[in-house]
Amino acid sequence: MTFHCDYETRSESDLTKIGAFRYANDPSTKILCCAVAEGEQEPRIWRCDQPDAPESLAALELLRKISENPDALVYAHNAQFEVAVTDALWHATFGFPPPQHHQWRCTAVMARKAALPYSLAKLAEKLGIDQQKDRSGYNLIRKFSIPPFVEPHDEPEEWQRFLDYCLQDVRVEQEIHRVLHKFELKGAALDTFLADMEMNCRGLPINVAAVENAQRIVEQAIGPAEKEFRELTGLNYTQQAKVLEWAQERGYPHDDLQRETLDEWLEDAEDSDLKTALSIRRDINFAANKKLTPMADCAGPHDNKVRGTLMYLGASRTGRWSGSLIQIQNVKKPPRHLENCTKDIYRAICRGADAEEIDLTFGNPLEAVASCMRHFVDDGKPMLNVDYSAIESRTLAWGAGEEWKLEVFRTHGMIYETLASQMFGVSVADVDKALRA
Repeated sequence: MTFHCDYETRSESDLTKIGAFRYANDPSTKILCCAVAEGEQEPRIWRCDQPDAPESLAALELLRKISENPDALVYAHNAQFEVAVTDALWHATFGFPPPQHHQWRCTAVMARKAALPYSLAKLAEKLGIDQQKDRSGYNLIRKFSIPPFVEPHDEPEEWQRFLDYCLQDVRVEQEIHRVLHKFELKGAALDTFLADMEMNCRGLPINVAAVENAQRIVEQAIGPAEKEFRELTGLNYTQQAKVLEWAQERGYPHDDLQRETLDEWLEDAEDSDLKTALSIRRDINFAANKKLTPMADCAGPHDNKVRGTLMYLGASRTGRWSGSLIQIQNVKKPPRHLENCTKDIYRAICRGADAEEIDLTFGNPLEAVASCMRHFVDDGKPMLNVDYSAIESRTLAWGAGEEWKLEVFRTHGMIYETLASQMFGVSVADVDKALRA
């Protein structure tokens, strides 16, 4: 027994900034309509303005079948959103228990498995199927789903178009599922998808109080730095094109202001206003510190967990997970002088240290905060950090038949040291930490 489902919702919160789970649990969020179909049958729609209308009752019966049959499968496109909304709002809206997590499937994951675009509109267009996404949806969503809300009875014709838009999404999803049936998740892939769903629903605990103090430290440190940058350049550090032009007029030899480029140039640059200004801009622009805002915004509301941070098969060409919201699996590596200090920096932030104290104890507060970003995932309990060991080097060597490298992994496993010994002409035993890096 297979079903297809799609919601349209409204909320005073911003889905794009806080993620599906925080959005679904916001007190202002409600389900406006739900289109549901059994198998390849025509979808029916439940609507919030007429919940007792025959069409709504027909849709409700399909939803009840999903609820009462734990073997029923429910497909959605980008199912993480539907799962979040279902867990938060199904029972309160429809009056009976929601489906269990193991019942969900996702046509967007099937598309990623096939290395295809996974947005509904782009996927339907790429596949050239008969059912295509209704392009008028964006304006209708702005009208009914985003404040200030238009009520259904105020614009009944537009509201009907909105309901038709929801129904059409299910029709597109049904045809995508039929066309991509060879990419159905089975076996280990299905087990992994379901485990991914549980991880995303369980969430990552965030020390919100520490995050908020870290934000204050960053603000305290950025203020004087911004002022000095403006005094030196007459520009705001965010004016990238103008800053680059200003720097090149004063002898900066590169065509970009990327961190790696600046690090290399600043290492040998002579002291000058140019070096000072670009050093300030590099330090202000720590990408890691930009994770603090989504950490605070996406946590909760009933607890301090951020949910929905992983996307299964997100990197469709390799099958890797990708991240969303806070990208916690990809954080800044501390510089050598701070790599043994990150726990101490975090403890100082937790007890309320300000930018001046961090600066006196650890140096540049912006770099210090950025270097301890992974510690904010914290609920006071022991936590394990796990990673595959040299996974890309191993799989590439296996795929390419690079036998000498495979032999390293079969024996001592010191691949970085072995590569460094080849690069620098020293023995493996003489490779120290700096050469390994």
